[in-house]
Amino acid sequence: MPIDTPPVSRNTCHRQRGQTTRQDRLTSEITVRVTGIEPSGALRIEGRKRMVIDEHEQEILLSGLLRPEDVPANNVVDSWRVADASITYESNGKLDNPKGSVLGRILGWFWP
Repeated sequence: MPIDTPPVSRNTCHRQRGQTTRQDRLTSEITVRVTGIEPSGALRIEGRKRMVIDEHEQEILLSGLLRPEDVPANNVVDSWRVADASITYESNGKLDNPKGSVLGRILGWFWP
């Protein structure tokens, strides 16, 4: 026996808008080693720094090229002077969300 069903139509409209902004700043001091000297005289450098903060492991890796004349007497060089710089920040887990104020937490129950 045939079953008569009413026609089904579906009209969906999605409108999405969004904006994201991210600004990062990493401040640290790291010791590097000269791992080679390029034919131009530039120093190939590499360094690694491992930190454990509140049972959260973090590691910073730095490599690149540095001109000998950019190394001052105190041997401290800003990262913007490192050519072909590769700076990697790694961590072993997710950081917890900040707690926020009491009012913010109460409002968060109503507007998650």
